[in-house]
Amino acid sequence: MSKIKINQPIVGIYGEQMLREKIGTPDNKPKELEPQTLKTISIACLLLPKVTMYGPQGNVLVEGDTDKQKFEKWDLYKKFRDAVDDEINLTPEEVILLTSVVVENEVQLVAGQVRDMIQ
Repeated sequence: MSKIKINQPIVGIYGEQMLREKIGTPDNKPKELEPQTLKTISIACLLLPKVTMYGPQGNVLVEGDTDKQKFEKWDLYKKFRDAVDDEINLTPEEVILLTSVVVENEVQLVAGQVRDMIQ
């Protein structure tokens, strides 16, 4: 198990902490920007479903999440959501899962920082 500090900042190319729209803001409220951290990036990526994509002939190009993968992502999301003292413990399997979902959904500037933070 690796103990990880989840409030480590995600920075842009000039070293400033990145800002993004806050997830879950209702449509009738003004959009808020929030500073990006390992926690905010991880939660966003873990909650994004990987959908099956089909080619023009109906063939599968990208396989979507299986039920098992959805539940693994959900369980890891809950670790970040319920973190106490801004730290969590990740198993080697969880490190692999988090790395893969971040790589699928983020640019290398963000994915590289997340990888470095959790390994």
